[in-house]
Amino acid sequence: VQVGSPFDYEEQGVLFLPGGLPEPRDPDFIPAASHVVRQLLEISRGREFLLERFRRTPGAGRLIRSRRDRGILCILDPRLVRRRYGEAFARSLPPFRPATELDEVRSFFRRQE
Repeated sequence: VQVGSPFDYEEQGVLFLPGGLPEPRDPDFIPAASHVVRQLLEISRGREFLLERFRRTPGAGRLIRSRRDRGILCILDPRLVRRRYGEAFARSLPPFRPATELDEVRSFFRRQE
């Protein structure tokens, strides 16, 4: 049984998969990921932000809980796009608007104001 959603995930949220990050085991990952997170927090003004590990999680459902909610689901693990199993994981998420560049996230929030 498939039940519809009252939410318009493409209009209410962004799935941000930043390009150019090293894999999580790389020593440069933490500084690079921290830089991205700081920029996202500035863009979103510290709100509507969910940072998730690369695993099946109910976290995306906590991001959009009403028709007025807006937000960013950020996955900082490049394996989501570099590895085949990442496709299955991505299909398990709500259909948020995909973004790989910070300018796309900025545009999303500008449209919401």
